Amino acid sequence: MGHSNDAPTRVEIGRRAERLAALYLELRGYRLVEQNLRHGPREIDLIVHRAGVCAIVEVRFRSRSDFGSPEETVRFRKRRDLLRAGRAYWLSHGRALGRLRFDLITVRFGARGLRLRHWKAFLSAGAL
Repeated sequence: MGHSNDAPTRVEIGRRAERLAALYLELRGYRLVEQNLRHGPREIDLIVHRAGVCAIVEVRFRSRSDFGSPEETVRFRKRRDLLRAGRAYWLSHGRALGRLRFDLITVRFGARGLRLRHWKAFLSAGAL
């Protein structure tokens, strides 16, 4: 699956983190609606639904903290793109799923093992 030395690529690691995040959410009662949805040049990692909430979920993975924590890597441009893509999806498909919320799931792998954190309402739907 990766390069000739079988090390996974960055994209493969990111997809694995997204699968972990989706499983985590499903185990907590969320229904996976979409995964890796493209909206023009933008991509939404996960769209899930539970209890009247349509959550647009960004997934971030880090194995090292040299370049900041996973949540610190969601910079202005990514936030703007995520809000635009999420709002467009919700307006055309998601209203029936309930109110719109933007979440972040961070996945870290380090000396203490795998750590996953779910940040509900990471972004305000009215932001920017």
